[in-house]
Amino acid sequence: MDVIHANWAICGVVAGLAGKALGISVVTTLRGEDMTRAACKLLDKLLLKLCICLSDGMVGVSQTIVDFLRQRTVPGKTHVCLIENGVDDALLSIQREYNDIKILRLITIGSLIPRKGMDVILKALNAYTGQIPLTLTIVGEGVEEIALRRLAQENDLAERVHFIGAVKPDHIPRLLQQHDVLILASYSEGRPNVILEAMAAEMPVIGSDIPGVDELVRDGETGFLFKAGDTSELAASIDSLLQTQASLRRMGRNARQDILQRGLVWQTTADKYSTLYRTVMRANR
Repeated sequence: MDVIHANWAICGVVAGLAGKALGISVVTTLRGEDMTRAACKLLDKLLLKLCICLSDGMVGVSQTIVDFLRQRTVPGKTHVCLIENGVDDALLSIQREYNDIKILRLITIGSLIPRKGMDVILKALNAYTGQIPLTLTIVGEGVEEIALRRLAQENDLAERVHFIGAVKPDHIPRLLQQHDVLILASYSEGRPNVILEAMAAEMPVIGSDIPGVDELVRDGETGFLFKAGDTSELAASIDSLLQTQASLRRMGRNARQDILQRGLVWQTTADKYSTLYRTVMRANR
């Protein structure tokens, strides 16, 4: 064994201790959840600090995470790099047409927890006053499901909002193909894979203007950014997207082009990890 690769800070601590004992290089990938936990709990903050000390290589899946790591590592001691997640090639072959849309099919994917802002989307649908009818599919499960169903019922949205629970990852491409726009209303994220997947599937994305999301969505070009938690701004973004069907088509194509131009496919991700593995192995000889 040449390298131990851990995901998440707590796993990085375990891998780091094992690596030190066995003389093996350790690489740890951090995600947005690590940052969120460290900001809220002292124990998680200490675990993250220990993880950084024990790892030979640290990977951030977004520039925000990389900047965070570089402020907390010693140059030359720990290799820090940005390695973005990729998308399945099948998403890039999805063909999409926005011709004569009579109902706009929105989709949101994520855990039904407060941080994801699912209630903001439901309230925005209630505030929407555009002429084209909307439907919303909510993919995911979590502690807020009962409250969200109640909110949809209270706002007369029950017939337009569909809760389908969690789905297997290989079902995501088909779901994306069946919908027109992805909405992500989170208050905090790392690097949401679902945005990459939607963009690869030629879908415009409406997302909250938070770190990680604002690195992916180009406001007015591949979708829209709105202030996190702002129901009115989200409703206005949906309305803006529907001004012309040509804008939907343009933003969707721009989104896929961004994925291709930035090389956000799994082979590129794998190549970058291979390079990092070789780098930390050479440094520890």
